[in-house]
Amino acid sequence: GWSLGELIIIAARPGMGKTTLALITAWNAAINGTYVVFFSLEMPKNQLISKLVSLITQISYLDIKAGRLTNEELQQVLSARTYIENSNLHIDDKSKTIEDIIEKSAEYVKTLGARLFFMDYIQRCTSRTKMEIRHLIILISRELKSIAKEHYVAFIALSQLSRAVEQRPNKRPKLSDLKESSSIEEDADLVGFLYTQAYYDKQEGNEPGYAELFHSEFIIGKGRDVGTFTIHIFLEPVKMFIAKYNYE
Repeated sequence: GWSLGELIIIAARPGMGKTTLALITAWNAAINGTYVVFFSLEMPKNQLISKLVSLITQISYLDIKAGRLTNEELQQVLSARTYIENSNLHIDDKSKTIEDIIEKSAEYVKTLGARLFFMDYIQRCTSRTKMEIRHLIILISRELKSIAKEHYVAFIALSQLSRAVEQRPNKRPKLSDLKESSSIEEDADLVGFLYTQAYYDKQEGNEPGYAELFHSEFIIGKGRDVGTFTIHIFLEPVKMFIAKYNYE
């Protein structure tokens, strides 16, 4: 449902599941035929693939990372990794500067026909030119918007929020919480916030209700054509199976 030619920002405090949401979104687009590029500025490619394998197989990420697998689970993991590596999802963990991302985006559009891009996350991006952080964020958000518009792709960039969120009784994010610069808000066509009440209940020593453990809010704080509203996401543990594929 992401619109071509637009810059979409997904922002949240650490631990809210930004990367997981982005991975799920990227994967669903890839298996439905869209070529997707995921610029990972925080995690190495192998770690992201392991996270995705865990999501696909429903095998604990910590068990995969530690190698605590039965023979059957090992075969599932290997099958899933092969499936991912042969899919339409390309993970780029080498591009670190905004200049790298500009150049590589143009290359991926031209050579691979990429139409959906992710960047995890804005505050990890640097520039080949030294500058103050505020000016850097202005440059990054402007260039990401230019990539989306020039190449007619959807560009989804993850962003951190300022600590101001933690100081309020109601910790649901708002546009003024976007970290470092208001230019992110100005350049984005859509800004979505992830919020999980159970996260803060645990921090405050309260036991979350059972329903809240599986409930997150996706708050649309800015939407040029769609307005502002909240999408309630309810998760349930559903076993996902991987079909056997012939890669010859």
